[in-house]
Amino acid sequence: MSLSLHDFQYYLPEKLIAQSPAHPRDSARLLLLNRQTHTISHHRISDLPNLLPQILSNLLKNIQKLVIDFLISDKIPEILSYH
Repeated sequence: MSLSLHDFQYYLPEKLIAQSPAHPRDSARLLLLNRQTHTISHHRISDLPNLLPQILSNLLKNIQKLVIDFLISDKIPEILSYH
């Protein structure tokens, strides 16, 4: 799957584009997509401390899978023989 700039073009009414920062700053809105359940939840930036443990847990699981996939891939001999 290849992406192009066209894939990210969409109509956004100007009235929905922030013209100034939220006040207080941590009241800015945050949209969270759960890729496993395909659900969207709405939060505020101030909710991040409560959300981060789950987000970081998912990130670490993804990194662990990448490392394992890399280690068992057939590219290891290429990397080890690189001069």
